[in-house]
Amino acid sequence: MTGRREPDHWLKGGREENDLYTLKAEVTAILRMLRIQGWQEQPVAEDGALSPGVSWRRGPNELLRMGAVSGEVLEALDIDRAVWAADLDWDLLLQAIPGKDLETTPLNRFPTVRRDLALVVDSQVLWRDIEALARKTEKRLLQGIDLFDVFESAEHLGEGKKSCAVAFRFADSAKTLTDEEVDAVMERLIAGYEQKLGALIRR
Repeated sequence: MTGRREPDHWLKGGREENDLYTLKAEVTAILRMLRIQGWQEQPVAEDGALSPGVSWRRGPNELLRMGAVSGEVLEALDIDRAVWAADLDWDLLLQAIPGKDLETTPLNRFPTVRRDLALVVDSQVLWRDIEALARKTEKRLLQGIDLFDVFESAEHLGEGKKSCAVAFRFADSAKTLTDEEVDAVMERLIAGYEQKLGALIRR
């Protein structure tokens, strides 16, 4: 994966480049389609091909690793721009697919409510920590959570800090949610992020 996320457009300009978060979103979509859950992310030392890179594991097994293709490889291939790659172990992934039949639920008849939140956290905090805390805090109404932007600037945020822009989607299968109900959930999420991840909320 390399280059811009979207083609040039007279409104958008197509300036945003693909990065590790773009690649993670694509790989996550693959694992979700296969119904694979429960992986853990770990950083990996430079292995000659990916630098920096991350590894997704289940127990002792490495399902995949991904990251930036190293400068040495790019130079050998005469490539002058960043390239992001994922190396998936399909044998292990196929073994990890649940054996039970896929369960489905009917589409919700009531509207989904979206709320965005900008969290300033330590650079070492992983996306899976942010997502896991949200799903643990609100199990009934939270329908989805997505990371749509990451900003790092020692000048504006402080050394070793990053800002994560997170979108939350809420819905109730029995009724339309009120603003007060969603506000209450957001307050619990904010409190959890402040207490357990040491997050600062950008307002």
